[in-house]
Amino acid sequence: MQPVIKKLDKYHLEWEGKFYINGLFNGRHQFIFTKIDANTTQLVQAEDFN
Repeated sequence: MQPVIKKLDKYHLEWEGKFYINGLFNGRHQFIFTKIDANTTQLVQAEDFN
């Protein structure tokens, strides 16, 4: 099944995906970018599985 984009903006990408069987390994995934200074960006990767 194709992932579904839940949020997309300049600093945040969030999608929901399902793997193989609906209800098994359903999860929400995120990449959050935070500008620290002119040359540094922090990346936070998060997952939440049902």
